[in-house]
Formats: sequence, structure tokens, C-alpha cells
Amino acid sequence: VISVKRLWEEVDAKQSRTLLAGSMTRYLFFITFYILVIHHQKSAESTYHLTDAIRSHYAESPFSSGTKGDVTFGEMVTVGDFWSWMEQVFVPNTYDPFWSNGDPKDDYFKGAVLDKNRLVSGFRVTQRRSKVNDCLLQQRYNAFFPFCYPNTFGKGRFGATSKDSFGPYYNATKYRWSEYSYDGGGADSGFVANIRATTVLQARNRVAELKQDQWIDQATRFVRVDFTTYNPSANLFGHAEFFVELDNTGKLWPSTRVTTMKTEAYLNSTRDYVQIVLEIVVMIGVIMYFVGVIKDIAEVKSRTGKYSSFFASLWGWVDFGLVAFYIMDFCIWVAIIADPVRTSIDLTLGPSIAATATAAATRQVPLDTLTRDGVSVGLSSLRDKTDIYWGFQSFTLMLMLLQFLRFLAFNTFLGTLVETFIIIKTVLLQYTIVLVCSNVAFAYVGYGLFGHSMREFHSFDQSFFTLLSTSIGNGVSYAELVEHNPAGAPILYVPYVFFHCFVLINMITAVLVEGYQVQQSQRVRHVPVGHQVQFGLARQVTAMRRYVPREDQWRYTGPDNEKLREWLEDIGTDEDESRLEMTEEELYERLLEKNVRMEDVKFIFKRFGFCTRPRDPPPPPPRGT
Repeated sequence: VISVKRLWEEVDAKQSRTLLAGSMTRYLFFITFYILVIHHQKSAESTYHLTDAIRSHYAESPFSSGTKGDVTFGEMVTVGDFWSWMEQVFVPNTYDPFWSNGDPKDDYFKGAVLDKNRLVSGFRVTQRRSKVNDCLLQQRYNAFFPFCYPNTFGKGRFGATSKDSFGPYYNATKYRWSEYSYDGGGADSGFVANIRATTVLQARNRVAELKQDQWIDQATRFVRVDFTTYNPSANLFGHAEFFVELDNTGKLWPSTRVTTMKTEAYLNSTRDYVQIVLEIVVMIGVIMYFVGVIKDIAEVKSRTGKYSSFFASLWGWVDFGLVAFYIMDFCIWVAIIADPVRTSIDLTLGPSIAATATAAATRQVPLDTLTRDGVSVGLSSLRDKTDIYWGFQSFTLMLMLLQFLRFLAFNTFLGTLVETFIIIKTVLLQYTIVLVCSNVAFAYVGYGLFGHSMREFHSFDQSFFTLLSTSIGNGVSYAELVEHNPAGAPILYVPYVFFHCFVLINMITAVLVEGYQVQQSQRVRHVPVGHQVQFGLARQVTAMRRYVPREDQWRYTGPDNEKLREWLEDIGTDEDESRLEMTEEELYERLLEKNVRMEDVKFIFKRFGFCTRPRDPPPPPPRGT
């Protein structure tokens, strides 16, 4: 006899696995093309090399500090360190007039950073300031120190900002607030010094003038040094920005950012032609995916009568999220390609020099400039779009990975991970909420005990992620905590390690084990992946059957899974009949109305023999008969 319930479960599972295997094959092709497009669009190798070279050339070159000996840009602590960096690192590294052997450079290379990246229009120094005495003062201490300088926010743009002119004693309005085009066409503002030097001497003199005028003083809250370069060898523009934020305690916060941009969105190269073809293929795939989701929603509507039923499962939300992110990715990429920064760059060549008796006509090459809207080319608006694009692409790729895990359910073993998480999803969500609340509570404890003395706890978000890192083995040690607050160290460390690390985090193991056990109890018969691939291909492609052992060729002489599912659906879904066990004759009579032959029933019993058991012997006759 054969168990109707188990037979139906196996046939239904085989049909589902067949559909998932086909979907996964198509999805693998799509995701392969998608990743190739991402790889070509990012083009990270040359852009990383330029970014790393400029950062190393300026931010990691040591200079002599008056307070700490040799330091780098990120280690400066005083305004004097900033001027030392400008004089000893920035100017010499930007305007290097000699080759390594001591010979003078040609005019084209005298303003070329690392000899390959020519400055497009000198460099620029910008600052923003705060208002003097615009803060809460204690009247009793005014006579002791009558000056205060409040903090500003957003790189000096917000808060108690000052637009008042300032300067040295002989010209108190020398430096004026200005609005100007920056960030690739966007508006920016501040006190700006445009230094279009052509020699190292000119650059040093302008920097020395700013220093002498005390251009950075107690009211300065933000300083930016930036320049743009053009590299014809890599077809890249590079925009380097060096920031120094000065808070109201005197602390300096240096940082560096380098942005790159291809000279054209698509160059006349084989690589870019391949990228265009791949993007077209991916767009066709996205359209097909979008149409497939619409069909799935329509099918759910016809089956349940409600569109909302499509979102009853996790995979409905994944499909919807992928479609939404595909659309946003496409729109942002079009905005990046259409950004006017590439097409609105103006070339201005230096003045001509007439020919003489001993020299041919030429021009003043050091005065060549590339500008946009009359100022140095900035790439920050394009960078902002690019950052948003790759942020959305990151979410898209994570959703695509989740979708791929869904298709792994075509195999009972590979699908264990996803099915286990689906089983425990509610418990996992509750556990995550408790875990986050616990980390938030301990983060405030750390903020209160160590925020005044440790960078790792000086703000709530920093404290939160420090403890999160500590829970996985990184972060801070007990010895570091004791060094800053001996009494507070055990108050934070002991409860956090015991409750959060030993109890809460280890609870996830228990939750996963429980979910795995439930999944295993519900799992149908395990089929190896190799078996599925071999026999599945042979069922779809007749030519592949030659690779199937002769003793298994009979599998292809009977009805396929789809036909078996159609025959057995009425029995398998009926609550009463699904509990029955049937002989070959009983199953044949039950399926006779669907024109099933006895040979087909025998095929079912042979193929699904693991769902059968020997028939019970007839009961013995009563005694005395």
C-alpha cells in the first residue's frame, strides 16, 4: 500500500523543486550579468589607485610639528600644525619644479601632482567662522575671559555662523564672505582664497600671506583646502579635499576626501562597449522580472480575490523591493550619466608668446586652466549622486542575494537555511528588538561613565557601535576602561559581558537549533544535488539521458511530475482521502476518471516506492469456524 499523504507531499515537492530549479537557472544568468555591469560601472582599480596615491602623497607624508615632532595630516593638533603641513607638505608636493635627477620639469609638469595629474586651476582655501560672544556667558567670569566662540554644525554652515569681514590690523575687511559655484555647479559659501599659483614660490608666498594675516583665528570653525586634477593617462578627473574642523574646545578634526570622475561617461573603448551591451541585457532582464512580478500579483488576485495577499509572504516583499530598487537604480544612473559637469568644462589656454629670432612662437603653458562657471572644477555633486547610487545598489544586491537563497530551496539540504529562518522569523524579530534595546541601555551607561575621556564613548552612536564591536571580540578591553575610570570599568564591563554577550547573544544559537529541528521534522525525503541535476537535465533534454545509468532509464517511460501532480491533486488536498493508504487497484479505481492506465499506477508505485509499505495480512479467522 502507498500513503496518499506522503505521496502527495513528495510529488508536490518534486514539482516545486523543478520550478525553483528552472527559476534559479534563469536567475543565475541574470545575476551574473548584473554583477558584471556593477563591476564595469564601478571601475574601482584606476579610481582607487588615484585616490590612494593623492591621499598618501598629502595626508600620510610626515612633517615637522612644533608640538609633537614628526606627524601626518591626521595627527595635527594645533593651527600651527596646519600651517606647517601647508608649507612643508602641501605646497612642495603640489608644485614640484624638478625631476628626480634635478633637471627642471617642462611647463606642463610643473603643476602636475605625482607627475601624472595636472592641476586644472590652482588650489583654493575656504573657511567658515562663528560669531564672537554669541553664546551663553556666565557674567561672574566675564572679566576673567570675555571672549567666547560657539560651535557650528554641518562643516560651519549652520549654527552661530558669522559672515562679517575680517583681516589684519591694517585692513580689517580684507577677507569677505562670498557665495560661489562649487561642487560641480552647486552653490557654496565662505571666506575663500583662490590661489592660482604657477610656481612653488608663488604658492609659498600666498600661504605665507594667509598665515601672517592670521587668516585662521579663534573664530574659525571649518577650513577646506581643495584642488582638481586631470589625468589623460587614466581619463580621470580627481578632486582632492582636505578638511579641518575646529570645535569650541580647540580640538582639530582633520579628514580627507578624494573624488574621481571619468572624462566621459562612455569612452570609445572596447571595455565601455561591453558595458553598454551588458547594461542593455540587464535592462531587458529587469523588464522581464517586472512583468513576471505583475503576473504573479495578478495570479494571486485571481486565486484569493485580494492584491494584498501577494504580500502575505516574505518573498512578495522581496519581489516588490527589488522592483522598486531596480527603478531607483536606473533613474540615479541616468542622472549620473546626464550630469552636466562633463559637458560644461571650459578650456582656457595661456596667453601666446610671439616668436623671436631665437625661439619659436609658444604660449604661457602654466596659465592654462580648466574651469566651470568661471571657477575651479568641482565634482562633489556628481559624487553625491554616485554615493546615493552605490548605496541603493548595495541594498539591491542584498535583496538579490536573499532572492537567490529563496531559489536554493530546490534542494532540501541547500534550502535548510532559508526555511529555518522563515520558521523562526517572528522569534528572531523579537530577539533582535531585545538585543538592540539591551545594547542601547549599555551604550548610555558607557556614554555616562567614559564619554568625557574616551573617543570610543564620546557620543551615543560611537558608544553603541563600540559595544557592538566588543560583543564580537573587537572594541575596547577591560584594561582600557580601567585606565580611564577604574571605578566605572566593572560597572559597565561585567554586566555587559555576562548578560549581553554570554546570555543574549548565545540565545540565538538556541533559537536557530530549535528552528532547525522543526525544519528537519517537516522536511520531505532528502535528494542529493548531483542526483537532481543529473536526472533533472535528463528529463528536460533527451540527449542527456545517455548519461543516466541503464537501470534508471525506466524513470523516463512514465508520466512526469506535472502530470502526476494534476492526477493526485484532488486526493492529496482532500483532508479525508489524504489520510488513506491505497493499493494499486484502489488507486487505479480512484484515478480512473482521469484516464489513468494501470501501467501508470504501477509506475507511481515503483518510482515512489519509499512511500509504500507491505500490506497488512488479513486478520485470522475466528476460533471455532
